[in-house]
This record gives sequence, C-alpha cells and structure tokens, in this order.
Amino acid sequence: MSSDKSEIIIEHYNYLDGLRGVAALLVLSVHLLQIINLFNGKSFSFGAYGVQLFYILSALTLFLSSSQRFTSESKASLKFFIRRFFRIAPLFYIAVVLSWILMGGIDYRLPTQGITISNIISHFLFLFGFNKYWINSVVGVEWSVFCEVFFYLSLPLLFNYIKNKKTAIKLALFSVFISFIFKYFIQYFYPGDSLLYEWSSLFILSNYCYFTFGIILYFLFKDNKHYNFNVLTIGWIFFIILIGLILIIQPTHFGALLSSIPLALLVFLMRYKFPLTYIFNNKLTRFVGKISYSIYLVHFMVLGLFAKLVINSNLLFFNQNIFTRLLGIFGAVFFVIIISMISYRLIERPGINFGRNLIKKISTRKQII
Repeated sequence: MSSDKSEIIIEHYNYLDGLRGVAALLVLSVHLLQIINLFNGKSFSFGAYGVQLFYILSALTLFLSSSQRFTSESKASLKFFIRRFFRIAPLFYIAVVLSWILMGGIDYRLPTQGITISNIISHFLFLFGFNKYWINSVVGVEWSVFCEVFFYLSLPLLFNYIKNKKTAIKLALFSVFISFIFKYFIQYFYPGDSLLYEWSSLFILSNYCYFTFGIILYFLFKDNKHYNFNVLTIGWIFFIILIGLILIIQPTHFGALLSSIPLALLVFLMRYKFPLTYIFNNKLTRFVGKISYSIYLVHFMVLGLFAKLVINSNLLFFNQNIFTRLLGIFGAVFFVIIISMISYRLIERPGINFGRNLIKKISTRKQII
C-alpha cells in the first residue's frame, strides 16, 4: 500500500466515527420520540435517514479498509467474511434472543402465532429479510442488518470490477433504477398489501443504491483534491439548503433517494477542515460512533421496555407534565448509552478480536504448510 493511501485511511476514520455517531443519534431520536410522542414525533423526522447515512459510511469504510487487501492478501474473500461475521453476528444473535424473550416481537408484523422457531433460525442465518413478516419482527431494526449482510456478499465482486469513478457511477445509476422498478412492481401487482409494500422498502433491492454512493465517495477521496475556503463554504450552504428541502418532502422512495444527496455531500465535506465540521465530529459524536452498532441494536429493546415500565404505567408521573417527560427522555437515553457501552466491551470487542485471531491462525497455518 502506498503512503498516500495509508494517510487517507488514518486521516478519515476519525471523522467517520463522528458521522456514525450522528447516524446513531438520528435513528435513536426517531424511535425515542415515537415512543414518547413528544411534539408528535415531528421534530426529528429527518432522523429516519440515519440508516442511509450508515449505509454510505459502511461502503466507504469497507472500501478504504479492504480494497487493498483484496489485491494483496491470500484468501482475501474468506478473511473478509470472517472479519465481517465476527463484527456483526455475536451482538446480533444476542439482541435477537433477548428481544424475543423480553419483548416478544413486533406485533403488527407477526402472524397470529407470533415469533416462531423458524423465524429465529432465519435470523441466525441472516435470511429473515426474504419474508415480509419476519424482516423486522424481533429486534425492531434488523432489516438494515439484513441489507448490510447482502451488501457484504457482493463486495468481493465489487472489488474486482469497480475500479474507478465511472464504473461506480454506473453501478449507482443501475441500482437506483432497480430500486424504482422493484418498488413499482410491488405497488402495481400487489396494491392492497401494505405490509408487502413496507417490506419492499426495507428489502436490499430498495437500499443497495445507498451503499453505492459510499463507493463513489471512495473514488473521490482517492483523487485527493483540495478545495479552498470559498468552495467549501458554497458546499456547506448547498448542504444546508438541501437538508431544508428534504425536511419538507414527503417520505416516499423518491424523497428517500433525494435525502442521500445531502448525506453523501456531508460525508464528502467532512473530509476538509471547516468550522461546521466540529458540529458532526467532536468527542461526543466520536464516542457515540464507536458504540453505534450496539446503540443501534439495543436501543429499540431498551426503549420498548422503558415504554412498558415507565410510560404505560405512568411511573414517576411520566405523563403529568413536560418536565417529567423530558426527564424520562434523558433517562432513557442514559440507559441506552450505558447498556451499549457494556455490550460493546463484553460482546462487540471480543467478537472482533476473535475474528482477528482466527485470521492470524489461518495465515500462520498457510505459512507453515
């Protein structure tokens, strides 16, 4: 690996952690306000796009960290899948089991029999997304993990064939086209099935395009161009205007695709030093970013338990006034952060380290042979 590429990787992971923190806080805010119903949940409606930001960051990070490995490592695909499996699977499996036991599933998505053993097995095999009832039925946010996994499966092919901006843009345009075809196919042939239409929005074919925007950003970063303060100022103004427009657009598939433009622009602008970057890249957002996967998987379960134990029972006079409701919000966020820190240290990190050690053993074994 050349020194330039090494510098890019080291330089950018810092702010990518900050952006992951922003994405986690956006998703958390949506579900928090849905449960508490403060201000009718409208104040953070843009938070629903935090998942798209996760997708963009995921593709960009993986290309920054893994593209060179696929050209230099032996058994690169095997090692890549080992890394990714032990990065996401241990915590995901535990979240599935605990959500099943403590919450019993997402009621409106499940048939009358509730969560079945077949459903749980499909979660452990990462195949649950093919079933409209199961795609988001246990953890409450697992649909995006399904999309991540199937993006991972395509990465070895992408590393071999996506070599420049031109091919990355072609892939993005093709995936956007497929997402529209898929959505309108479901809408046209199954007009009365609202659950199937919701499933189509969560399925990988509707979301793959967001990953491709991260791949385009990777090739833009490789160009290593520098821009002066005036150009960056225009870029930030354009970003703010786009965010304002997205906030007033109805949450359709087209609106979701449009929202990815300012999100991708934000990731690009964060590469360069500018006063506004500190809003998104600071100690708080970087801290949240490091535990963002834990926050993402545990927050729905924690907030669900919070709703049952505190809101529905009116514990601590929760529904009495705005002060007690705000106090409840801070309390819920506090417990989400604490539990996420614990799961990061006890589950995420050990899983990552186990994967690394397994790869070392594979490499050492090959050298001995």
